[in-house]
Amino acid sequence: MSGDSSNRDIKANSPKKNIKLNQATVAKRPAGIRPSATRSAATRLTGTKSAGTRQAATRPTSVRYSGSGQAGTRAAGTGPNGTRSAGAGNTRNRAAVARKRRRRNTLISLLPAIIIGIILALIVSSIIKSSMLKVEIVNYEYSLGTTFDINNYVKPVKDNVHIEFDDSEFSPTDIGTYKIKYKVVKGKLSKKRRLKLSVIDDTIPQINGYDEIAIVVGEECDYSEYFDVIDADPDISSKITAGTDIDTSIPGRYKVVLSVTDWYNNTAIKEIVVNVYDVEGEAVYAAKALRRYKLDMGVATDVEKIYVYAEDTNSSSRYALVNNLLYYIDDDGKCKQYSYDEGDSKSLEKYQQLVDTVKDGGTFISIDEVYGFR
Repeated sequence: MSGDSSNRDIKANSPKKNIKLNQATVAKRPAGIRPSATRSAATRLTGTKSAGTRQAATRPTSVRYSGSGQAGTRAAGTGPNGTRSAGAGNTRNRAAVARKRRRRNTLISLLPAIIIGIILALIVSSIIKSSMLKVEIVNYEYSLGTTFDINNYVKPVKDNVHIEFDDSEFSPTDIGTYKIKYKVVKGKLSKKRRLKLSVIDDTIPQINGYDEIAIVVGEECDYSEYFDVIDADPDISSKITAGTDIDTSIPGRYKVVLSVTDWYNNTAIKEIVVNVYDVEGEAVYAAKALRRYKLDMGVATDVEKIYVYAEDTNSSSRYALVNNLLYYIDDDGKCKQYSYDEGDSKSLEKYQQLVDTVKDGGTFISIDEVYGFR
C-alpha cells in the first residue's frame, strides 16, 4: 500500500499535469477578463493543497496576460495579429519631428557663427591685402599742360609692387578737381584705387607779336588782332589789355604796356610801341592789307606793289592785291584774306578773274605811301 501511495504522489506533482490544468483553465476563461478576477476557489492553484500536495502557482512561460490581450499575443502597444497600434506610430512620428527640430535649431544657432566667421575672414584678408598693396600719395596737384606720370603722384610702400594706369583716361583741358583710377599690382594680387587731383595752371602766359605795330589815324586799336597768347586758357587772347590809352586821332609814337591774366591769375606783360600814321584815300586800304599780309606771312619786306579796287564806288569796302594775294576790307574796316576752294575749279577760276580785275582796274599804291606798315 505504501508503494501505491508514493506513486500517486509522484503523478500528482508531475509538471505535465500542472501545465495541462493551467491551459485548460485558460481556455475556459472569457476573453478580456483578468485571470485573477475569474478564478474560483476551486480553480485557484496557488496557495491550495490537493490530495496532500501543494500545486505550483506559476503560469506557463509561453502565455502572458495583460489587459485584454489574447492568449499568445503581446497586449501592450499592439493590436490583433501582432501589429503595432496607432499610439506607437504617433510616438515614433513625434520622436522624428523632435529630432528634426533639434537639428534645425542646431543649424540656426550655428548660422550666425558661420556668417561672423566669413566676415572676419574677409576682413582679415582685406587687411592683409591692403597692407601688401599700400601706397603713399606724394603729390596732389597736376600742372595743366605738363606731361602726366602716375608715378610722380603715387608711390608703393612695399617692394615688387607697381602701379598700372591708362594715360588716355586723364587729359584735362580745364582747371579743377579730377578723380582718376589706377591699379596697384603685386604678383596675382591687385587692388583698384582712386586719386583726387587738383589741376592747376602755374604757367605764365606768353604774348607773341611784334615789338612795334602800325595803325591808321582814327583807327581803333584791337590788340588781339596783332598778338597771340600761348596759354592753357582758351580765351586768353581776348583778355589782353593796355596799361595806357592812346589817342589815335593824333599821329605819333606811343609806348604801351600790354598785360594778360589767365584763369589761374598768372599774368604776363609785354612792352610795345604803337605808331599812328596819317594815311588818306585809297592808301588807307592798302595800309590795312599790307599790315594783314605781314601778320599772316611774318614779313612784308618783299612787297613792292599794291592794288586797291572798289567793286562798288558807293561802298566803303575794297579789294586789295598784295603780291598776288587778295584781301577784302569790309565796311567796318576789318581786313581778311580772300579765300577760295582750291579743289573746286569754278571757285579757283572766279578767284583768278577777281585778281585780274583788281590788277587791271584797281588803283596802284606805291610802297612808299604805306612804308610804315611794311
